[in-house]
Amino acid sequence: MNETTLRDLNDMAIFVAIADAGSLTLAASRTGLPKSNVSRRLMRLEQRLGTRLMERNTRSLRLTEAGALYLRHCRRMVQAAEEADRCMDYQLEVPRGILRISAPVTLGQQLITGLLPAYLARYAQVQVELILSERPFDLRNEAIDVAVQTGPLPDSTLVAQRVGQYTLHLYAARGYLQQHGTPEQPEALLQHRCLALGNMITPNVWVLQQAARQQEIRINPVASVNDFTALQLLVASGSGIALLPDYFCTRPIGNDARLVRILPHWASPPTPLYAVYPSQLGVTPKVKAFVGLLREALNPFAPDHQNATHTEPLSAEATQHSGRRTPQLSASASG
Repeated sequence: MNETTLRDLNDMAIFVAIADAGSLTLAASRTGLPKSNVSRRLMRLEQRLGTRLMERNTRSLRLTEAGALYLRHCRRMVQAAEEADRCMDYQLEVPRGILRISAPVTLGQQLITGLLPAYLARYAQVQVELILSERPFDLRNEAIDVAVQTGPLPDSTLVAQRVGQYTLHLYAARGYLQQHGTPEQPEALLQHRCLALGNMITPNVWVLQQAARQQEIRINPVASVNDFTALQLLVASGSGIALLPDYFCTRPIGNDARLVRILPHWASPPTPLYAVYPSQLGVTPKVKAFVGLLREALNPFAPDHQNATHTEPLSAEATQHSGRRTPQLSASASG
């Protein structure tokens, strides 16, 4: 659409305003334009069409036959534009449309999928597409509405809103504790069978803190895996002790096994969790509704998340952040 076409559409809307008002003076008042401007636009439209649309004198305006025919088409155009505006107003008030969410695999499996039934039941006009992968996503080119990601977050043009935080706690199966005893201090972990997130090549150090105290435990794991879900299953089998996120250790594993949290006053340093958007304009009602449920889900595990609602710039490089070698929530962020 070129500049001339845009100008003509504007003139057509002015023509409708003149016809509805019945005078140039009243049309100028309703449109907020000078009367001379309104008159000039009508004349320009008539010149382009090569016909007179209105007969006018000092007292009145009267549509010509051509003007009456043209007005019907112009009015449909104006009504369509108004309907488009109303549609957008509705779109910006009511969650609707397709919501595309990206997240790391473990986070998606253990947290986000648990939110979707309530979300879909509450917002019947929204369809959800959840994409789980450890690869980095290009939010704009892949039309991602919101990416759920862990920090740290370098600078960028993307917008990140902190929605909470999580910590890792020590867990073991009841059967393991019955056989090997329960450690009472972090140092006692050195006498236990530990399971690590990562690999057997790099050193495995568990950083634990209690209030202002922090302690590093260099473990010698009997096994290591690069996925939290697999690590959780290994712990549930009674193979040892591991650091796991709280929110997916509250459900039974297997038949009747339930993980037990040990050294409850010790935990890993908190890691922030972010909702990442392509731009501030992309935070539509469907996105806000999802992020609200995400906050609620994190509330029992991150009591201070309500104080962390600021937005931060986020680098595209942050989407490639890797947590394989440290007790992070995912192998890589997918923002």
